[in-house]
This record gives sequence, structure tokens and C-alpha cells, in this order.
Amino acid sequence: VTRDAIQATGAFQYTSPLLNSAAASLAMTSIDLHLHIVAKMYLAVAQCQGIDGVNTTDSPAMSWDSAVACTVGSAEGEIEGSVLYDLAEEMCANFQSCNEDGKSQVNVKLIEEFLNGQNKLAGNQCEEAKNSAQLIESYIQAILVDTLAYHAQYASSEKRHCTMANVATNALVPLIQPVCDTCAKKLSADFGEQNNASGNCAVDDINAVYQALKQYVEGAGIDCSLLASKVCDGTVGIDFPAGMQTSYDLNPEEDETTVESERHFILNREYEPISDVKKISVLSSVLGNICNAADGSTAGEIYSNDESIGMSLKSMSLAGKRSMVDELLFNQYVYALHDDVDLSDGSLQFDERPATDYANTITSDALETNIPLGCESAKILNVWMWIAHKLNEAVQECKATEKTENYRPLDEAAALWESGLLFEMAEQLGPKFGHGNIDGMIYLNRMIVDRLVAGRDIISKNNNMCSEQDTLDLRIITRETISYMTAVLIQGMIDAVFGSSSEERTKERAELFGFAVLPRIIACGHERMYGVLYDDLVVDGYTKKMNTDIMNFLHNYLNCLGLKCDDIGRHSAADASNFMCADDLDIASYSPVNATRTNMAAKIDLDVVAIHQMMSIERYSIALSIYTDGLNYYDYDSSDYNFVSLQDLTNSQTIGFTDFTTYTLFNDYFGPGYLDQLMMDTISGINRFATATSKQLDLATLTAVSSLLSFLASLEALSISISQCESGRTETALTAFDGGVALLIGSVEGSRVYGDAYSEGKMLYSVGKRVCSYFRNCMAGNAEVNQKLIDLLKAGQELLKTGDCDVAQANLDDIAMTMRVPLLQQLLFFGERYSDDAFPDDSAAAYIGAQAALPIIDEISATAAVSIRDAVDFPKTEDDSISGIVRSAFTDFFSGSTEMDCLLIAGKLQSSICGQEGIVTGDSADDTS
Repeated sequence: VTRDAIQATGAFQYTSPLLNSAAASLAMTSIDLHLHIVAKMYLAVAQCQGIDGVNTTDSPAMSWDSAVACTVGSAEGEIEGSVLYDLAEEMCANFQSCNEDGKSQVNVKLIEEFLNGQNKLAGNQCEEAKNSAQLIESYIQAILVDTLAYHAQYASSEKRHCTMANVATNALVPLIQPVCDTCAKKLSADFGEQNNASGNCAVDDINAVYQALKQYVEGAGIDCSLLASKVCDGTVGIDFPAGMQTSYDLNPEEDETTVESERHFILNREYEPISDVKKISVLSSVLGNICNAADGSTAGEIYSNDESIGMSLKSMSLAGKRSMVDELLFNQYVYALHDDVDLSDGSLQFDERPATDYANTITSDALETNIPLGCESAKILNVWMWIAHKLNEAVQECKATEKTENYRPLDEAAALWESGLLFEMAEQLGPKFGHGNIDGMIYLNRMIVDRLVAGRDIISKNNNMCSEQDTLDLRIITRETISYMTAVLIQGMIDAVFGSSSEERTKERAELFGFAVLPRIIACGHERMYGVLYDDLVVDGYTKKMNTDIMNFLHNYLNCLGLKCDDIGRHSAADASNFMCADDLDIASYSPVNATRTNMAAKIDLDVVAIHQMMSIERYSIALSIYTDGLNYYDYDSSDYNFVSLQDLTNSQTIGFTDFTTYTLFNDYFGPGYLDQLMMDTISGINRFATATSKQLDLATLTAVSSLLSFLASLEALSISISQCESGRTETALTAFDGGVALLIGSVEGSRVYGDAYSEGKMLYSVGKRVCSYFRNCMAGNAEVNQKLIDLLKAGQELLKTGDCDVAQANLDDIAMTMRVPLLQQLLFFGERYSDDAFPDDSAAAYIGAQAALPIIDEISATAAVSIRDAVDFPKTEDDSISGIVRSAFTDFFSGSTEMDCLLIAGKLQSSICGQEGIVTGDSADDTS
């Protein structure tokens, strides 16, 4: 059976190589390894008994150990394993019958009996060891019964299950025949002869199959409680939910063959789909018919109504409101492009139509006046987003506990990249940017195709039963694939500027690619710059003088999108006025030692950006999943760590270091788990925030991240650096310190000196910048406290490099005290706005800001802390002004504090709070923010 599966002969001549591979794996497990395990167990018994003629090269214990090893394997129960132990785990998951620990019950008994047999052999109790071997035989047979039961229920309609049922039958029928000959004949008739071209099994009565298996189980004395299936009930084991597709064949009536010329390959014959996606290849003809249509009406008709691939190009966009409603990328485009709100239902609008239909709106309008432009629009908006949707769908399917066993999403994404002519677009653009071929395709296509193949292999290797690690790996592959897909759009945008034949065509294509590219940029958190570029390209229209700004704009956001300068290249028509792109991973002028790794940590603020955007359009479920699951920070140096979420950073066990003063201070004041609960409450709008408006929730969440999460997480990492320094681990100390800087400042601030010019950062560093104009102690567009922080951080890095741990600790103490300054400034700022009716959206954020400062104030003056806690509450309980209360409490606080610099904090309020005058004078301060 194994040889036939590998060689695609006999029962396997009509199945695909991927199915044959799965069949060979099951055959080796259920037949070859099965027989070897049984043989080794009874060899051990015979050796124990001293029977003449028995091979005594190995001891009984070694023979028994061999049986155990072949049952459990090296994967030790991980889902990616391929032995009987793993098969049992897979079956209990398929039938949703695992024990409370999520394990197969038969595996629990297997291990118990293997241990028992081992002990009996060690005590020379040979008959008792034989009894253990017989029990283990029955446990293995239970696994085989479940395997056949599972595949049997779908074998009449799906060739994959018929193929696997055929193998399972071959493994089980020789054991069934002595017990129930009629049962064996029934199963052989239904599953034993899979030699027809359709590959489907002729099962006329699935319940009769289950009855046959039940008779065998009862006759062989197999314990029904160990079965994952419901064979002993004589019924089918599990039903998929209504509407859930379980077949991965688009055209089950079409023959599948191993003849090379008839197998289906795509993407330069490097990707062989698991499912039948041949129909999707017709899309290239559909697009060709649109592009070559005689008039706009004809083009529009094809665009709207040609469903040769199962859906029209128009429906790819219109379906988004249903099929992509919970997907971040689609909703970020909606967030970026919406320009109005329908007052009748509160829905977002774009160009007076639903913003969810943005791709159809743009493409339909283009086709009416400019067919080539409309054709290009369909590729880079409709098809491009549908590919991204299918990639995300593949991840969700991989993650799902109830498997559809439908491999289609990833196969469809791959097929659409080719048939949607985006593969061709990348091939045409690449040479213009200095990209060459890598193994038969241009650089960006190579990056995309390699990842699509890797994703397919993850999904197929265990028949779509993804482990947690598989899901995480597929998430990373999907993110990277979409990054390279975005790179093709960026190249298209640059080429539209440099390579179009006329000024009018350049303007039209620049606007079109603006719609495609700019929403990706908004994910980087720079909404002010997005607005500037959108006005330039869409509202006002492109002019040649914008070239330099456009190039710089795109270059500045490559890192955020997961790209490097070389991923884009330099257009052959670019001249000296277009600056060379340079990868700069500095963080607000701070240069990390391990820039690549630190860059990943800094990008966690992009999670905050995404949460803000989703909360702004009331997609709270997406925002919550970003908080709990992570999005942008994944540690590729450690496969065990993988995605790091904001929620992880609220958990002291994420890094496991809590031995620093500030953690103790906050934990003693609030208690464990406070920050995580606060974040969950503000994102979900529950408990204290149940009556908050969407804007209040949004601002409260942003304040909680910048004032509490960033503050504590960065100090944790910075503090670890000192302990590592003292242990002589300089490299680890620097990595931790750089990570602390990343969590303090974030990536949105960029690489320029003192950060982002528009104060759109999301971490603690941004707090000082947002309030410094209120205190009139901004300096060159930055907060005075941030300038001090940057100097201290750079000094701390140098001290760690030289191993001067004691001085580094003293420097860290200064950093920790300086980091408290923006928290206290924020409280003073909110104290003024809390009772002002002009700022109703700030009340929840004011409450969070007060909470962030309370442990610091309580450390010096419990009375002052109580006054502030009672005054700044949410929901608001009174309308009285509280600014006087806050200022009075601060005066009490500073009177008892010898470490905090009141003048640095209070700025213009120094005389009313600090009791003295003069901190910043003359030209050293400005009003910018």
C-alpha cells in the first residue's frame, strides 16, 4: 500500500501527488509502523521468556523501548507528528472528544500500559508483560477504527477522504476478518477498491459502515470508552455546522491524474494547488476583455456581470462588507478613504457611496471615462484586496477548532495573483527598479511565491489540522506576503509618476495608485502626512513638483510596512532631485545596537495605531483581538515567543522580571492584573466605561497605553539591562536596554532627532510632546523632558557597552524619575480640561491620566493622592471645577518630594505650584507642539 501511494499506482493512480503523500504517510503509520510496534512488543515478551531461536541481540527492555519510540515518535504528541500517537490526538480533535486536558484518552491508556509493561519486563514478569502487549494492541486498533470512521463519513463526496479511508481499510480489514467476516467484506466493498477515475468511494449507507465497525469493536473486546468516534452508538461521529464547506474540490466531476501535462500548476509552475482552482485562471481573460472593450458600457458590463470564476470583479468589492467585516486591512482602507458619514444610519461614506464599496466606486467611475485606467483599478483595488482577504481567511481556517478541510483560500490567493495579472505587473515593473530575476521570476514575485508555497505546505502537511505554531507561522507568512504585495503597488505608484506617457495620464494614474497605496500608509500612524498626500494626489491633483515629496514620503514608511529600500529599488527615470532611499532604524535619533530586533519591538505601537483606528469606526472586536493576539511585533529570533501583544506586556510573566521599584510601587497600589483589566474595559466599553462614547473610549485606551503600559513595560526592559550587566552579559543587557527604549518611544516617532514633527506617537514619549505647549516648555518642537530623556538613554547605552553597571544603575534611576514627569504634566493638563464643557471627550482619558499618576503621588503624599482620586473620576459625578483641587494636591506633593523637578514639570504654572519662578526664559522655549 505504501509503495503504491508513493509511486501513484494501483488504488492511487488517479489521485494527486499531495494526496498520495498523505496516503503514504498514513499507510506507513497504520500498517508498517503498526506491525513493527506489535512485533517489537512480542519480541520483548519472547526474549523475556527465553524462547529458543528468538533474536537476543537486543534485551527485552530495548525491544520494548523500540515499540514505544515508534508509537510516540520524536514529536512527542505535537500535532505535526506523524505516528500513531499523533493520529490519536488528531482523531480526538476531529471528533471533539479529547479529555479535559485536551488529550486523547486512548493515548493516556497507551502510555500507562507501556509503562506497566516496562515494569513487568524489568521484574521478569513475562506473562504480565504479554498482557500489556495485548492491551496495547487493542488500543492501537481503537485508533485505527476512529481513523476509518472519520474518513468514511466524507468518502462518498470527497476524494481525499476516500483515499484515506482506503488506506485505513487496508490497515484494519485483516484484523476485522477473523472477528466478523461480513463486516470486513462490507468495508472492503465500500473503501477497498478506489480504482475509478473519480476517486470517490461508492458508499451507499454510512450507518451500515458504522454498524460494521461497531460489530468488530464489540467482537474484539475493544473498550468503547477509548474511542474518539461514536462508532459504539452505530452513528456518524460528527457533523459540520450548516453551510460549512468541507470539500476542497471546485469541480469534483473533473478527473485528476498524475500525468504531468494534465496536472495544474501556477506561478511559473512552482505552485501546485491542493484544491481545484483551474476556473480562476479564466480571470486573466476577463480582465483582458475589459481592457480591450470597445467602450465603457461594454467594459462595465463585463466588470459587473462576468462570473466565469464564480464571482464578478464587481462582487469582489461589494462582498467586502460581509466577508471582510472582521478583517483589519479592509477596515483600514475603509477608515482611510471614508470622507463622510451617512446621517441616516451612521455608516461611513466614500464619494457619496458606502465606504465599504470603495474599490467598486473607484473602478466603476474609471471604467466610465477611461477603460485602461479602470482595468488597472480592478487589478490593484478589487483583486489585490480579495487576495489579501483570502490570505487572512487561510489563517482563520488554520486557527479554527472545527476544520472545514477546505484548502481553497490559500490556493485561490495564489491563483488570483497570477490570473489577476498582478504577477505580470510585478514582472514588468521590476526591471524599471533595477530588480533582476531570481530563479525564473522577478525579485518581488520570488518573495511572494516562496511564501505562498511555504503557507500551502503548512496547511497541507497535517491535512489542515494546524498546531498553534503552524497558525503563528502562517500569520507571519501572510503578513510578509502582503508586505511584498504592497511593494508592487508602491512600485506602480512611483512608475505612474515617472513612467506615464502624458501629463494627464500621469495625473490619473497617480491618483489611482494614491487610492491603492495611501491607506497602507495610514496604518503607520501618520494621519497628518496621509492627509497632505491625499490632498496632493486626489483632491488637488498631481503635479511634477510633488515628485521629491512623494519619494521621500514613500521611503519614510517602508520600514513600517515591513519593507526595505532594496525591496522597492530606484526607478530608472529618477534623477538627482530624488534622494536615495536609506534604511534608517534609529529611534528618535537613538541608535540601537541590534537595530533589526529592536525595530520589531518598537513596532508594537503600530498595534496601538490599529486599535485606535478600529475603535474610531467602532470595530471593537478587531481592536480587542489586536490587543490580545498582537499584530506587528513578532520575535523571529525565538520560535517559542512569536507574536507579542500589548496584553502580553501587561503580564509580569511575559518577561518575568518584576524586581524594580516602579513595578512594586504600582503593583502595591493597584494590585495584580489591574492594567490588563483596565485595557479590556476601555476597548470593550464595559464596567466603569459602559456609558462612555466611542471617542471617550478611544482616547481612554490611547492614554492607558501611553501613560501606563508603555511606562511600565519600558522600565521593566530597562531594569533588566542592569541585572544582565551585573551578570556579565553585555550583549543581552544592550538588547534589553534597546528594547526598553523601543517600548518607551515606539516606531511612529521615526528616526529624526526628537521624533515625529506632528506629535502622533503613541507611547510615553509622545505624552510630553502633546502637553508641552500647555506648559510652554517645548523646545524645537519637542518637550524639554524628552530632550533630557534622549540624552540619558544614549548615556545609558554607552555605560552598558563599557560594563560600568553601577553608574548605569544611577543613570537608570535618573531615567525612571524623568519618565514620571510627563505623567504628572498630563494630570495637570487634564485637571484644567476635565470640568470644561468644551472638552467632553477628554473625561475618560483624564480619569486614566489621574490613575497613572496616583501611585507616584501616593508615595509622597497619601492625602494628595486621595484628593485627586476623588476629584477626577469617571463617569463624572459633579460639574464643579477640579483644577484648584489638582493644583493644591500637587503643591502638597512637591512640598514632600526631593527627587522630582517641579520646575521641569510645571513650566508656566511654576509660581502657583512650585512656589518659585523662572525655569525657561528667552529663546530657549517656544509654543510649538
